[in-house]
Amino acid sequence: MKKYNLYKPATTLITDNGSENKGDLDAWLGTEMRTIKKVIARIDIPQANNVVDALHKKFKNEFLQGKKFTNHEALVNALPNLIEACNNQYHDSLYGYSPLEVWNGAIPDENKYQPFLKAANEKRKQANKQFNCCPNIRTF
Repeated sequence: MKKYNLYKPATTLITDNGSENKGDLDAWLGTEMRTIKKVIARIDIPQANNVVDALHKKFKNEFLQGKKFTNHEALVNALPNLIEACNNQYHDSLYGYSPLEVWNGAIPDENKYQPFLKAANEKRKQANKQFNCCPNIRTF
């Protein structure tokens, strides 16, 4: 833990209630990891663990896929790239902002892009109406 400077105050580990998050993990957290607080996501609300699952999916499918790490240290050294990618990726839930932009004070506004989306939708409809590859097929 000291090697990777993971001793930071108020760190929270959010898990689901799966068996992989009990036993060995609890024992490990109970020893030198006293600065990490384990929180179990709401069991009765399936969406409560979505954030954790989404990050894990991104980590597995976008970050690890196709890469070979020679050892644990190489993997740990590559993690800042994952963090950078996650913090700078635009999210629908943030209405076009990245988490870093929101962290730095941007305020997500669900109506911000409505005029642009409406105009793009109309433009697409007009382009579809003008597309005439099959004259016998009616276009809407």
